[in-house]
Amino acid sequence: MVASTKQETLARGLQRLFEVSRPELIRRLSIVEEAVNARNDGVISDDLREQAHFEAHKLAGVLGTFGKKDASRSAYRLEMMFEGNEQLETTDTHEHIHIIRGALQE
Repeated sequence: MVASTKQETLARGLQRLFEVSRPELIRRLSIVEEAVNARNDGVISDDLREQAHFEAHKLAGVLGTFGKKDASRSAYRLEMMFEGNEQLETTDTHEHIHIIRGALQE
């Protein structure tokens, strides 16, 4: 019973921390989304690509910490795309953004 109470307390604390972190995570996602759109339009600057790479990296780590595994994987895939290690189709990039956005709205 005590272990369950500790787990519940930890889960509530993580949920509160996620709620506090949500605005910053949304800000990071907006930069990644801007870069995805610019990349898909063929007009991404090096500065925006680098910033999106950094923000996607942060999103992947933080989302994983909060147990948002699918969103973390999507952020990682976008990170790799901005790093130049992975080619993603336009529809895939939008799907990854959608997955991340969904996790932030939970």
